[in-house]
Amino acid sequence: MRKLFAMLLVVTFSASVWSCTDEYDDTAIWQEIDDLKAKIAELNRQMTTLRHALDEGCVITSVEPTAEGYLITFSNGETITVKHGSAGDAGTQIGVREEDGVLYWTLDDEFLLRPGSGERIPVRGGDGAPGEPGHAPVLAVDAEGYWTVDGTRVEDATGAEVKAQGDSFFRGIEQTDDAVSLILADGSTITIPKAADSSLVFDTKALFFAADESQTVSYTARNLAFVELFSVSEGWVASLDERAATVTVTVPVDATPEKGRLILAGADASGRTYMAAVQLYCGTLPEGGFFVYNEGQFGKMPASLNYYFDGAWIRRPYAALNPAQPLGNSGTTMLRTGTMTYLVAKDAPFVVETDAQLHARSVLGSEYGATVGQVMGMTVYDASTGYITTQNGVFRIGLNPLSLDAADRIFAQRNGFRDICTAGGKVFFIYSDAVYVYDPATGEPAAELCPASTGFVRTTDGAVWAADSERIVRIDPADNSFETVSTGDYPLWWESTYRPCEIAAAADGSALYFLRKTGSGWSVYGRELCKYDPASKTVASLWPLPEGFSAYGCGVRVDPATGDIYVVYTKDGWGANYLKTYITVLSPEGEVRETIPYTSENETVYWFPSEIVF
Repeated sequence: MRKLFAMLLVVTFSASVWSCTDEYDDTAIWQEIDDLKAKIAELNRQMTTLRHALDEGCVITSVEPTAEGYLITFSNGETITVKHGSAGDAGTQIGVREEDGVLYWTLDDEFLLRPGSGERIPVRGGDGAPGEPGHAPVLAVDAEGYWTVDGTRVEDATGAEVKAQGDSFFRGIEQTDDAVSLILADGSTITIPKAADSSLVFDTKALFFAADESQTVSYTARNLAFVELFSVSEGWVASLDERAATVTVTVPVDATPEKGRLILAGADASGRTYMAAVQLYCGTLPEGGFFVYNEGQFGKMPASLNYYFDGAWIRRPYAALNPAQPLGNSGTTMLRTGTMTYLVAKDAPFVVETDAQLHARSVLGSEYGATVGQVMGMTVYDASTGYITTQNGVFRIGLNPLSLDAADRIFAQRNGFRDICTAGGKVFFIYSDAVYVYDPATGEPAAELCPASTGFVRTTDGAVWAADSERIVRIDPADNSFETVSTGDYPLWWESTYRPCEIAAAADGSALYFLRKTGSGWSVYGRELCKYDPASKTVASLWPLPEGFSAYGCGVRVDPATGDIYVVYTKDGWGANYLKTYITVLSPEGEVRETIPYTSENETVYWFPSEIVF
């Protein structure tokens, strides 16, 4: 990366020498930077997946040939891609070597040593923090493309930092009827058994607990002679019921650490061993994941919240922390302000206010039902004030704690309300397919601005964006001026029943993303991800959804930290088809990074995702 930055300086200087009038086009250089970032992200993902597979004693369930090489799927559901002969350029390579039954990382076939201590670095290990006994050091690639151990760069025998090579951790594979050998960059191999008729797997990969709580998790053991409790992290208590195929886990009030792991082990008649693992979390969610706020199944399950982190779904953390305070029916909107979180539902409790760690603090409950009817959207105006769109109008509400006065209605129409947002000190909301603006500073009646059916998204230039199936609208909050651009051959999809905003913005404001509408009448679907370029005012197709699937809920969201695009979709049809829901993560250029199942093989809960929240 330093060399690349030096190149940037040289090229910029050359441009200034040879041209005083032409602007230098650095597109190719930035494309090289983006390509390097993508390769680093893939290397990190492959290593994390391999580490999970080794730690959890996984077997390989399938080996599928692809145009690039092979797609390997492990029994925990994670995948890696082994490319044909693309292990990297000649030079320093990372590998793995076994000694005395332990796998260690190697550097050019020599044991890789921990920076500062000279110890060998095991591939597998416990969950202790760096420096604690049993800790498995994490090998990764940093933002500039160098190998690191627990965040510290690896050095070779000369003391030079080691650059990661190529775009794959592997060179190829060899397989038999019983196992697959992954050939690493230096020619060494890791051999992992294939799934046979025997297996051991938990029904979930992560559990979230409140303090002093017990939960029971089920597992499935096929054709195993026995199953036993292998380990559970210190501070957690686990008991196995082999007859019921369950493990009950209890976390004491003073349990440490807040993160742990439960591991089962088993063996089949031939002596082949199997392991299954569940990640345990108590009280605090790990940082770096994303939430999915769910509508719930009306009459059977209220709104709910799930959290995705490190390849696993942490189910219903809000419910674990607040068993006495359920969410309302038909969840619509989730807002996070840094210190507070707001969970909005159509039916009571209409709004639940929590702290940053999801502990409920106050609610707008059923006592306000006659006033609001149903609640659609919400915006936070400042630390003490918010606004909600409801069946009976737009209301100002108090925050921290929540409060509502029926006299604080700023717009008195009924039905037809959708999204609402705050920008430039003003409140924008959608009513009957039109945008209205209200200025709390003047208190003047809300004024109609322009047509739109879905919104709002704000970009870094301060603009507010909305849309309908025919146009995209840019609003300037400074003077309430607006500009509309036709979507042409790319009509925009949005849910006729209320969902929050169906458009999303790139992290830097350079693009908008939406789903293209197909069909008519009751058979309207979002089946194609599209990109709008504000600079050229043009729309282009970015990614078609898998055949037989269409968008659901807020179909598209953007991670503000990475710029990656998240698309939510489900299998076409009704009933059990809603159990086949997926989230595909794409780069800003439309390249698929990963597809995350939002349902498991034995799923029975209809989540009905409303929106992804970062």
